[in-house]
Amino acid sequence: MRVIDAAEELDARATILVVDDEQADVRLLERILAREGYLNIVTTTDSGVAVELVRQLRPDLILLDLHMPDPDGYTVLRSLRSEGIAHPYLPILALGADDDASARRRALSYGGNDFLSMPVDADEVILQTRNLLETRLLHETLEERNRQLAAQVQGRMTELADSEAGQIDLARWLGRLQAGATPEETATVICEGFAQTARFDVVSVVSFLSEDLAIPLGAAGSLASVVPLEVPLPRSRARYLWERASQGPWAEPWVARPEDAAYGLRFTHGGLKAALYAPLRDDGGLLGLLIAGTTSELTNDELSRRLPSLLQMGSLARAVLLPALESRRHQASLRQTIQAVIGESAFWPVFQPVVGLSDGDVVGHEALTRFTDETRPDVRFAEASAVGLGTGLEEACIRAAVSAANALPGNGWLSLNASPDLILDPGRLPLLLRDVMRLVVLEITEHVAIDDYTQLRAAIDRLGGRVRLAIDDAGAGFASFRHIIELRPDFVKVDIGLVRGIDLDASRQALVAGMSHFATKTGCTLIAEGIETEGERKALRDLGVMFGQGYLLGRPDRLIKSAQA
Repeated sequence: MRVIDAAEELDARATILVVDDEQADVRLLERILAREGYLNIVTTTDSGVAVELVRQLRPDLILLDLHMPDPDGYTVLRSLRSEGIAHPYLPILALGADDDASARRRALSYGGNDFLSMPVDADEVILQTRNLLETRLLHETLEERNRQLAAQVQGRMTELADSEAGQIDLARWLGRLQAGATPEETATVICEGFAQTARFDVVSVVSFLSEDLAIPLGAAGSLASVVPLEVPLPRSRARYLWERASQGPWAEPWVARPEDAAYGLRFTHGGLKAALYAPLRDDGGLLGLLIAGTTSELTNDELSRRLPSLLQMGSLARAVLLPALESRRHQASLRQTIQAVIGESAFWPVFQPVVGLSDGDVVGHEALTRFTDETRPDVRFAEASAVGLGTGLEEACIRAAVSAANALPGNGWLSLNASPDLILDPGRLPLLLRDVMRLVVLEITEHVAIDDYTQLRAAIDRLGGRVRLAIDDAGAGFASFRHIIELRPDFVKVDIGLVRGIDLDASRQALVAGMSHFATKTGCTLIAEGIETEGERKALRDLGVMFGQGYLLGRPDRLIKSAQA
């Protein structure tokens, strides 16, 4: 039996309210959502009842058309937020025909969580829906955790009602404990409160990223200045703490170990005499450590009597810090994986031919990447970007592609996928392309945000006359058209979503015909992506699309095969 995780369970039971005065748009959104497993969908074409429906249904997500007869979507949106009808964490996805920044800003300022331009793209609807529902789930989980924490604190306060004054102070402080904006801020608050109420000279929270990698997140007390925040502990010290913490909480006199070098000596010079340790763990293992130290000479019995209060604090610190600690461990593991992929060159380039749709001649090849562990390329590059290694992985893949491209037949161009960050780095791309003896086409995807078009265009121009520019995934969203207008590319690649079944779809034909006219007027060349049938190829050729690529014309392969005319 498959285990359904929390996000999938939310998808299954989520109530989605669609408000749009156009019945055709309502039916389209219903089909898109139902196809992805969202079955509890309520719709209305009457914006006047939208507010009351929200009161009655308490939906998990609202898709709201902004351009409706009075009241329009902006009025409904403002009513939901300003009158407190919609819960602060009820996500609202605004839908509008406007694709300019002012419409987006207005919708977001009235309380919308995100904005989609009409007509909607099915993939964007699903991605936005999933992201907003998952965000709502995270908020609900955090609220539940805070409720549990409050109940736990209240229980602790009841248990300590007759204890010493210091313990009562600690319980009162715990009752005010809340998660901060960052893990570091939360850890510091925990340390400050415990240092004050439990009378320790130094309290710190350490995050374990691996068995020999530990980083202090926060510290407080008179010796806090000797704790190197956000700096990894010496590996010998991290391993020692990991091994001891794996066995449970403990207390010990402070002794500076020779292998800890300057780190240990700082605490000795500060007068530290003893320390207590409370592991922070979840079902997956050890996540961190709460450490409290004192400059007082304490017997073993005195240390043991102070350990329970540290364990109390550790239990609550774990509840507040758990999501952040888990995220840090995941990020560290992911970063190590990406570093290994780059260091071991655990990937190889493949090349897909680009051919003329009229004569079948191969005019170029696009370099793509396949990973040894069979991770999808889009997933792997997204992971690398999330841990700050996106351009590093791009650089490694391009280097491998450039080297392998020496064996390509003919004199056609070489297309390389590159992010704006890599293109703007003056020390990377010029060196990678230095020895390429054929025309190079740099492909920038529609999905990548570009902050400064002028700066990016200048960086491309500096690469020299053998480098051309292509905008990938054109038609996948309105951002691609701004990329085209601002960057004036040499090639525009028509997204597979427009190519699929174009020979049977008059709407797709009309849109591509418009793009073909635009290309003629502006001097750029269209390349259709994902051609899989002869009907698609002929339809695109008749619409004026000059080049194409896809499984019909040639699959990505290490061994380049000529496309069949």
